[in-house]
Amino acid sequence: IAQSAIEVVGHIGSERAVGVLGELLASSRDGIVYSAIRALGITKHPSAEPLLMEQLARGRYAALTALGMVGSDTAAAELARHALVHGSNQA
Repeated sequence: IAQSAIEVVGHIGSERAVGVLGELLASSRDGIVYSAIRALGITKHPSAEPLLMEQLARGRYAALTALGMVGSDTAAAELARHALVHGSNQA
C-alpha cells in the first residue's frame, strides 16, 4: 500500500510533491526509497533532477529510468554521460 501511495504523490507532479518524495529518499527501507525514485520520475518536474542524480551517484541505478521519465535536456545529458562511462568500463 505504501508504494502505491508514493506513486500517487508522483502523479501530482508539483514541486511540493517532489519535496515530499525527496524526504522519502532518506528512508532506511529500500522499497520506500526505490518507490520514491520512481515517483520522482513520474513527476516529470525539473526539481526532481538533482535528487535523482544524487541517487544515481549513490549507485541506485533505478534513478536512470526515472531521469529518462523526467525527459529534460539535463536528464538526457546525464543519461548519455552515464552510458558513455559505463560503456567504456565494459570495453
